[in-house]
Amino acid sequence: MERVRYLLFSVFFLLAYFTVLYPQGIMYINDDVMPENIYFAPITLFLILSFLMLSPYVITRITPILIAYLIFLLFIALSAMSCVSRGDGNVINVLRNLWAYWGYIIIAGLSYIFRLNQKDRKYYKLFIAAFLACALIGVAQFLLQSPIYTEKSLNGVYDDYATNFFGFVRSTGLFIWPITFGYFLSLCTAWFTYEIVLGKGTFIYSCLLVSALVLTGMTITRSSYLMSALGVLFGYFAAKNKYHLLLFFPIISIALFLFFMLDSTFIHSILGGSITSDQSLMIRFTEWKNAFSLVSNSFEKQAFGTGITQSGAGIVSHPVIIDNAYLASFVQVGLFGTISYLIFVTLMYLFMVRIISTKHYKRLTNSGLMVGAAGFVGLSFGVSIVNLTFQTVGLTFLLFLFLLASEGSSTY
Repeated sequence: MERVRYLLFSVFFLLAYFTVLYPQGIMYINDDVMPENIYFAPITLFLILSFLMLSPYVITRITPILIAYLIFLLFIALSAMSCVSRGDGNVINVLRNLWAYWGYIIIAGLSYIFRLNQKDRKYYKLFIAAFLACALIGVAQFLLQSPIYTEKSLNGVYDDYATNFFGFVRSTGLFIWPITFGYFLSLCTAWFTYEIVLGKGTFIYSCLLVSALVLTGMTITRSSYLMSALGVLFGYFAAKNKYHLLLFFPIISIALFLFFMLDSTFIHSILGGSITSDQSLMIRFTEWKNAFSLVSNSFEKQAFGTGITQSGAGIVSHPVIIDNAYLASFVQVGLFGTISYLIFVTLMYLFMVRIISTKHYKRLTNSGLMVGAAGFVGLSFGVSIVNLTFQTVGLTFLLFLFLLASEGSSTY
């Protein structure tokens, strides 16, 4: 029975993490897809249920992470009540939109409160298999210049328009978007670099690292390039016990993303080519200005948000594109919700760094994959400037705690 519960959790986690699997499954049945924040609802529900079946321990002491999490939930609730009281949407639509951003973050907090206890399991092998599957699909997509799987549902809700970039089909692996594939590849580059520096299976992990870097190039996404480079840097710092550099890694990632973003026009003038074009940056500046205008005329909206998600489903009749996690959070849950979220994620990251910096950590079975998870959360502070990261950050923290429990640690 225990193995069945772990199998259920693993299956639902993989369906949630590798985002192309579930919508493709729906389209295989009837070629129709519901909005993204609806069709992931069954996955998140069963993920929670299977997780709780594995959680015999509940946190018994007050910690900064617990306090930050509860405050974050409070402001999410206040944001929902503010939206409903203003008549900006009914309760179902408001909660649906909030869940689209924060669902996996909420599950991540639950995974910290309800402690897992399980026997040693080599989950890194599962993720190596997933990486190899992504590699095969990604290479095929790039060489054949075809997405391979269905690009668009009949109702037009599911559309992989982002796979096409100036006439090139971008690799997405087992993900919906090239950028989310880049998130996974940055986790892998941190993981593989860590193993190489420690001298664990150097040849195999060197091959995997080279493959990850090649796949990063096939995403044709500048954010992915920078994330994979930061992943390599994080893996090196972790292997060399550069604890203080790991602590400041989010600041490093923010600084690099700001530099390459603000200096993109100069880079394009030197290198040329569509990949260095500042067109997408100019579009983002316009999007951010329009998004900020949604809250600029109301103190209540600035404090508690509008409830609007990037798609705008259920709240407004026009689409809203933001591509900035900080601004997207501010627009949806306001200043208080955004600050509480950033505090919670920062404490999560510091917790992860503290774990991977302990002396006995390098002997753990899944240590490399845990370094990769911590690396992505660290660099997410930078990539959040130009993309949305909420779902992947939540799932990555959940993965980290699941791996930690697999090493026999239910108390931390």
